Amino acid sequence: APGVFTFKPCAVFAIAAAAASCPWLLFASAERYLEAFLDGYSAATGAIAGVMLVDFWVVRRARLDVVALYSCCAVERDDDPATTAAPGPYDFVRGHNPRAVVAVLVGVLP
Repeated sequence: APGVFTFKPCAVFAIAAAAASCPWLLFASAERYLEAFLDGYSAATGAIAGVMLVDFWVVRRARLDVVALYSCCAVERDDDPATTAAPGPYDFVRGHNPRAVVAVLVGVLP
């Protein structure tokens, strides 16, 4: 949601996460702290980017359904099951793809 994740809250979160991740390194050496934080951050974002690239190039074969990408998830309308929209290609369990979550965790753990 672009309205929620604007630059300022994300920057504040990143600074708080950096300070909370290894506070003892913050006071020992700024260079070591920055290096440790960036190592962990790059491991996480690298795993996420890997999952996104495999999903786009291998699973979806570089084809996106733009209308389905920006449509709302399958919901019941007027409490009538007959009018329930069929799940689209991007509807997952509560908005998350469980296989992608496991793949990111496996990529971050080593």
